[in-house]
Amino acid sequence: MLKPLADGAYLSVVIDPEIRGKAREKLLAAAAEGRVLDRAKARYVRVVEYDVPDREGNGGRELFALLTNILAPEQAPAAALAGLYQWRWEHEECFQQAKQTCGLDDYQVRSWRAWYAHITLSMLAYAALAAARADQVKGDLCPPAWA
Repeated sequence: MLKPLADGAYLSVVIDPEIRGKAREKLLAAAAEGRVLDRAKARYVRVVEYDVPDREGNGGRELFALLTNILAPEQAPAAALAGLYQWRWEHEECFQQAKQTCGLDDYQVRSWRAWYAHITLSMLAYAALAAARADQVKGDLCPPAWA
């Protein structure tokens, strides 16, 4: 850690792993002094650490460390970055589930129109399954009107 920042994040440096010994120490010293670094060798990063509560449903917490090259907290506050990353994670999970349950990635098409139709229908099927799952969790066991 080079310096704590006002939003709870901290400034750090990432150094090429091939650089070792005295050369690495020189880069660390230059970073600690705030000097301009050779971007081919090292880069300043801002580290945002945050807890994600009970992602796996076991009552535990998980610590995440998010690295960004947006160094100024006023450009992107730590809380906003953490929230966006969580939002992105939820969307990635959604696409992974759609691939596994609805064949989102099982396509062999020869035109953009066919690809678009496959993706649209796969996501429609996933939305229907998600709605049915949500109804089941709420205890609404009545089938939807369109079934």
